[in-house]
Amino acid sequence: MYRNRVSLILAMSLWFAQPAFGLQCSSPTLKAASGVISNKQSYKITGDCTYTWSEIKTGVGSHTTTSDSLSFSYLGSASWDRLTGEAVETLKFTGDSVGVRDARAICSQDPFLKDPPGGPAACGAVKVTAKVESGGIYNLLVQGQFWAAKKLSLAEAQALSNLPPPSQPPPAEKPKVEQAVAGNSPGGTTVGGVASTGAGSTGTASTRSPPQDVAGRAAVIEQMQRGSGAASRQPMDARRVAQPAAESPQRAARVTGPATQMEIEGESFVTSGATTVNGGQARVQQMAGFGSGWSGGAQLFWSGGATGAVLDLFVDVPAASKYAVEIYMTRAPDYGQLQFEIDGNKSTVPFDGMAPQVMTSGPVQLGTFALQAGKRQLSLMITGKHAQATGYYVGIDKLRLYPAGPID
Repeated sequence: MYRNRVSLILAMSLWFAQPAFGLQCSSPTLKAASGVISNKQSYKITGDCTYTWSEIKTGVGSHTTTSDSLSFSYLGSASWDRLTGEAVETLKFTGDSVGVRDARAICSQDPFLKDPPGGPAACGAVKVTAKVESGGIYNLLVQGQFWAAKKLSLAEAQALSNLPPPSQPPPAEKPKVEQAVAGNSPGGTTVGGVASTGAGSTGTASTRSPPQDVAGRAAVIEQMQRGSGAASRQPMDARRVAQPAAESPQRAARVTGPATQMEIEGESFVTSGATTVNGGQARVQQMAGFGSGWSGGAQLFWSGGATGAVLDLFVDVPAASKYAVEIYMTRAPDYGQLQFEIDGNKSTVPFDGMAPQVMTSGPVQLGTFALQAGKRQLSLMITGKHAQATGYYVGIDKLRLYPAGPID
């Protein structure tokens, strides 16, 4: 009996450790951005973390808690590549913990934006590697996640990329999820204007000759690709055979009123005759066979073009103002590269339509332009194609113009 009582007293006097751990990190701060949103966007990020742990010892009638912590800062970069789908986050730690961390995954959209233009980002497994020189938190560092995931809005990324944010938010509806067709075009539909039977490419590259003034256009394109001021000052109208201006798809707005946001379906330019083409043909193409990512389920499809070909779109602008212009395009294995002009002013943002699958581009920010009221012109010139592309086709889903302040 005495021995049992001693055993009970000893058991009650033992202290039991109950460890608890936690890693608290501030939201990463975007320091800079570069690249083109919806193509390849890169960010520089920084943040701070505190790793705390505590041990609770419980005895007879009392308990004691001991706590400790270490703090460290991290600086690094994050990027997403539209062509490959690869998202990469690389961080370097300094402070009580020193080391580096690399996280990678294949994602359908930019996982570092709260509202990526092509819809929510879906990522595969995040593969993490870490090298810790000091500070024993290796197990926490290699958890499969991006630390900077979805911390930024599209508008914030636009501002830090020196791209003009819209003066008013886009419509309330969520952007449609980008749809991609793995492999070739579905049977019974066409991409590149050629019927697909489920085998081969998404279309056959056009063998049509480029416009007649090939030498002159080639020289202009070379200047454009070098960023020549002379090329940027020469409007596309001067490099093209004169054609009569077509009516725009909007109702004529000749009375000056307040500047408002405009959204125009690409296919409506064709149905209203608000296009001129020098090199190829423009027509409406139904896109339901490729998914639901296209506004209105259709696009303007430009085929038969080649390097130097030009497509003009005409827009009725209701009021003189600065406008931020964005265009939604289609990408596919047989689509070409473009340069844009808005009312004779060159955009500094090129577009490469090549992609391994048929997909929407999301918004391509062309810049901010001063536009007078009346009929204005958006011009697209084919400047070439990616080395892996098999054609020069072009697809336009829709066009948006946001008021961006009065003209200076």
